[in-house]
Amino acid sequence: DANYNLGLVYAQQNKYPQAIQSWKETVEVNSDYLDAYVQLINFFSYKERDTTKANFYINEFVNHGGKIQ
Repeated sequence: DANYNLGLVYAQQNKYPQAIQSWKETVEVNSDYLDAYVQLINFFSYKERDTTKANFYINEFVNHGGKIQ
């Protein structure tokens, strides 16, 4: 997905607001795009340390068929 890949490019350039927006747009268009949820979870867990948002995306990930190992 172009939005997902664009998010990866933005993240590599440390343009995190744009990366987050790209990944959010990815899951708005395709709510089963699990890799986008993983990126959002990782960002909010490790970069922002926002457990509320991280937990939201963990729940979305699981609700759309993602498996937590």
